[in-house]
Amino acid sequence: MSDEPDKRSFAGLSREADGRFDDDSLVKILTESIEDVAGSFGANKVPNSLKSIEVLGIMQSRYWNVATLNEFRAFMGLSKHKTFEDINPDPVVARKLKEFYDSPDAVELYPGLVTEKPKPPMNPGSGLCVNYTISHAILSDAVALIRGDRFYTVDYTPKNITNWGYNEANSDMSVNHGHVFHKLIFRAFSNHFSDNSIYAHYPLVAPSENKKICDSLGWSTRYSWEKPTRKSDLIVVHSHKAAAAVLNNNKNKNLPTETSNWADELRSFCDFKTRQLLQKNSTPLVQNGDVIHEVDIVRDVFSLAVTHVISVMFGLTLKTPSNPHGIYSEQEMFNLLLSQHIATFSQRDVANSFKLREAAKDTSGQLAALIIAKEKGGKLLELAGKLGKIIHSNGTHANAITPEPSLPSFGTDLVGHIIADHASGEDAGAFIVQLASAGIASQQLLSQCLDYYLGDGQEHLPELYRLANLNTKEADEVLMK
Repeated sequence: MSDEPDKRSFAGLSREADGRFDDDSLVKILTESIEDVAGSFGANKVPNSLKSIEVLGIMQSRYWNVATLNEFRAFMGLSKHKTFEDINPDPVVARKLKEFYDSPDAVELYPGLVTEKPKPPMNPGSGLCVNYTISHAILSDAVALIRGDRFYTVDYTPKNITNWGYNEANSDMSVNHGHVFHKLIFRAFSNHFSDNSIYAHYPLVAPSENKKICDSLGWSTRYSWEKPTRKSDLIVVHSHKAAAAVLNNNKNKNLPTETSNWADELRSFCDFKTRQLLQKNSTPLVQNGDVIHEVDIVRDVFSLAVTHVISVMFGLTLKTPSNPHGIYSEQEMFNLLLSQHIATFSQRDVANSFKLREAAKDTSGQLAALIIAKEKGGKLLELAGKLGKIIHSNGTHANAITPEPSLPSFGTDLVGHIIADHASGEDAGAFIVQLASAGIASQQLLSQCLDYYLGDGQEHLPELYRLANLNTKEADEVLMK
């Protein structure tokens, strides 16, 4: 074996030019190991290949004068074994112990720990079915480790490992009851394991046995039971021309892309809602004798404006001053749509995507149920057109109740086409939820534009202000370009 670690190998693998092992080969070994059922622990269950290890262990314990099995149990606060049958009721094992030792008190620690009877498996209960002495020692050691290891105690704080590191290392009881082994596998082999692979989430249990357990608990549908395989490489689009070609390749000719006045409706709606949110959420401040207004424009304007557009377009009624009977507030709806968007379109971290997807399932069901309920009541197609007329009222007090505007042409036509193209209301509802969540990306785009024009592009602000106040189609076209 080479003295240089980077030249060593195992399992007949060869290193690549960059010094790494091939991921496919490593995943194959890992998968086979996960599927391989481990041998149970106990008397007469040590494989022949480990005989020399057992002999060396017995010899070392004698050289160190370690305690006997009963002495060790007494030290741990456990009762001593009074007979060989008490150590193990199996007559074959008890007879062999009698042949080597005069009394149970003479049984050495190493052979005693191996031959002691295992704890019976419980269902439901613990799967740690080693003998009682070892399990007691293991759990005692775990407690001592947690209490005494600085990485688990005084150093395990966000101050030392940052908020991100603390959350990354921390357990989440909503995922695998707090297990974190899956993060290690996903980090190492992100191109092979799906985010819900049972091989990654429970690698210490054979999938065949795990299937029985998950079936009994009703969890089987949460996980993928397929063997890990390499995913297809992502095709990255680098140029604006290629991106435009992809986005303009619309094969669904039934969507209302040529509605006569939908662009004007959308522009008017956005203008009204932006002014309303600025007026409502800005705070007056006195600075050098002048009154200025401060607002968190991303949180209180961009996010909420986009949410209102999506909600009105797809018939997701919001709880507002003019509609106190709505189900979700504007901030709640934004959070629901955002969770859907991240789970569907922005899962860049496979180690956390399972948690996001499970959370999105719940929110998707809530939104789809809301849409389907309206559709079954015969009101979905009428809702967008009946929400009210667009009212421009720049002088309205922030607390005044103003009728909500609508998007009758585009919103009604779009929802109508979607329902007509799907076999059931459930399918249509699910599609609308995904389509609606895609629109949340506009908030990020607006934020990036603002960041640019308040930074490197601030020289363009006067011209942007002038064009915006012209309020003409020609000026709007210049602004968009």
